[in-house]
Amino acid sequence: MKSLTQIVKSLKPSEIRFIKKLYSSQPNGEEKKRLKLFEILLSGVETDEKASKILYNSSPNSAFSHIKARLKNDIFNFLLVQDSSKKDVSKIYQVELSCRKYVMQGEILLTRGLYSEAEKLLLKALKIAIDYELYLDILRIKTLLRTSIGYRSGIKEFDKHSHNLDYFITEFNNFSKAKEYYFRLLLPTLFKTNTKKEVLALSAKWSEELDGLNHENSSANFTFNYYLFKISHHNLYQEYKSSIEYAKKLIQLVPGTPSLNSSPNISGAHMVAASIYLNLKEYELSIEEAKIAVKKFRKGMINELRAQEVLFFGYLRNKDFEKASEIIEYALKHKQIKSNKLLKARWYYFEANLEYITGNKAQAFKLLRKNNDLLKDKSGWLIGFKLLEMMLTIEDKDWFLLGYQLNNFNQLLGRQQKANVNRAKIIGQLIRSLLSNGGFFNVTIEKSADKLKLLEDGMADFYWDPIGYEVIRFDKWLKSKVKLTSKASF
Repeated sequence: MKSLTQIVKSLKPSEIRFIKKLYSSQPNGEEKKRLKLFEILLSGVETDEKASKILYNSSPNSAFSHIKARLKNDIFNFLLVQDSSKKDVSKIYQVELSCRKYVMQGEILLTRGLYSEAEKLLLKALKIAIDYELYLDILRIKTLLRTSIGYRSGIKEFDKHSHNLDYFITEFNNFSKAKEYYFRLLLPTLFKTNTKKEVLALSAKWSEELDGLNHENSSANFTFNYYLFKISHHNLYQEYKSSIEYAKKLIQLVPGTPSLNSSPNISGAHMVAASIYLNLKEYELSIEEAKIAVKKFRKGMINELRAQEVLFFGYLRNKDFEKASEIIEYALKHKQIKSNKLLKARWYYFEANLEYITGNKAQAFKLLRKNNDLLKDKSGWLIGFKLLEMMLTIEDKDWFLLGYQLNNFNQLLGRQQKANVNRAKIIGQLIRSLLSNGGFFNVTIEKSADKLKLLEDGMADFYWDPIGYEVIRFDKWLKSKVKLTSKASF
């Protein structure tokens, strides 16, 4: 009953009215039962027991199960027809449904021996499928045409509908491979941070394989996923100049390609560019690209919130703290925040860092206490949480507590087997040095110059991610403390 209830709740008022009208026009007793069950569900009844009692005055039985199944099937059929003609769904989604509708209609005509009319519908579907690179639909339609129309008309028609089948099969395989490898790079970092190490070793192998599949006549869908993969690959290797070149190609490719030209794809391309510009320290360009992404993503959806996050970091790195604060305020009211505790905790963590940067240390500490859900990302955001916690303790000159926190920090790092924590380990060593040198920042920097230089150079495993857990760059923070004070005491 739960799944049927959810389906009914998803219907719009206009859809409910239309379904009722369709059922009301049917004289059959079973249709009337389906209408009655539909109205029961609309009234708020959500259990089989209650619904069956109203409908049959009995506990759930086989007849009740049958009515439920038929009602669900009717709603699915209605949605199939409705969504393929609606103007408020994405163009690509609408095109795919229309194409498949023509194929189903053509198949029905074939079974009735109406070959000429069937061919017209199938050719219409084939044109759409080719224009939008719907590979599986192309293969299905061409197979139908050559085994029905071609078989009846002779070898010439058979050959015509067999033409380019191998190309489409190959391009489907290439596209599938490019998409698979892109997601294998993306998914480990989508909900967590600092998980790149586990895919780094495979990325070069995949990149070489996809380079071999890329050719002059590659399909747009393969090229799209190939560019996305190459961007992620170069990002992993910190080759951001190469990465931004692929991002520019992506931005050019999407609007001019029917199968790709959609707001989500356009927004995603600009968001990718915004992230790369952050790594290139081109903060104005990053803000410009992130603004486009935010504007074009659908308001209230998760991708819009992710674009807001990139925009936040653009403002933060550009030292526009007022704009960064406005982004946080917007994000914490976002509807996606309500259902995702880790997301909410992350934005509180961003706010805590911003409060610290702008001098409100007490508020930063309070906000940090709201971040318990960051404990779930032990190889990423939790490291950032503990790092900011230690920075606040250093501000309070509570050296005893700092020693305890540092031991916990090092134990956390020691448990990480897959994530790259080399930069975090150097930070831990610098904090240990600060403790050993009586809290004197200048002495610490002088004695640990080699370690500090590793963080400043930020090469390979010691790279600082401008949108990662180390929101306040530690090496710059440490040097800034020398400018503010030349001594400290236990």
